[in-house]
Amino acid sequence: MNKLKTVLMILAIIILLLILSGLICFKLAMTDDNTDKYNTSPSIEPAQTIAINAALGNQSDISEEELNEMISYFIYQANEKDLFNESCKLNAFYLDLNSGTPCKCYFQVNYKGRELGFSADVDIQMKPSAGTISLSFSNAAVGRLHISQSLLIKTLDNTNISNVSDYISVEDLSVNVPNHFNIELPVIGDAVTVDIEDLKVSEDNIHIETNPIIGDTLDNIKGKLGNKIFDFAKDHLPESWGDYLDKLQ
Repeated sequence: MNKLKTVLMILAIIILLLILSGLICFKLAMTDDNTDKYNTSPSIEPAQTIAINAALGNQSDISEEELNEMISYFIYQANEKDLFNESCKLNAFYLDLNSGTPCKCYFQVNYKGRELGFSADVDIQMKPSAGTISLSFSNAAVGRLHISQSLLIKTLDNTNISNVSDYISVEDLSVNVPNHFNIELPVIGDAVTVDIEDLKVSEDNIHIETNPIIGDTLDNIKGKLGNKIFDFAKDHLPESWGDYLDKLQ
């Protein structure tokens, strides 16, 4: 009888420890220190600047803020089109270049109505032969709870992130995104495909080298750049665009 009581007591202690451990893990996972740290507004302007530079045969340097404005814009568009999983939506993704190499990333996922904040180190590499840019993750965490990279990738996979583009894929411990994107230039209203030839990540910015925009597309853009675009640019576009527009005449 005493042995039975001892066994039951041990089992009760083990169950309590498991419950306590689960509660601690839940608390750590739900404690997100980055909630207010990474805030950015969606903007297509950095992508438009890259496209203009590509049309002129120039390279581009975009800041961390500009990069994340562009990422935020594409995520916003994907959510507007309901491309993510209804029960597991990607709400935000932020790359912290200033953290060094590899840099850090932070993203938010709405899982069945509950906001979860994930963070990880990420190594960004070009894969020209595959036509992709690879993001390889390590040291992953949800909130303050460290998790396996495979769980992080599974979470991204569950968002249906591959629906955003036919070329996005989740493979092992990395996400592969296409090294080109489509944008619409203001006023012109045409979709332009920008192909990235190479990129270099530093603590200050990302240096982007693009392939020249094909002749027919460029000629079409030039043909639509009449006087009205300059009037529009005067009121709506940054002053720095003036040089671009002059060269495209």
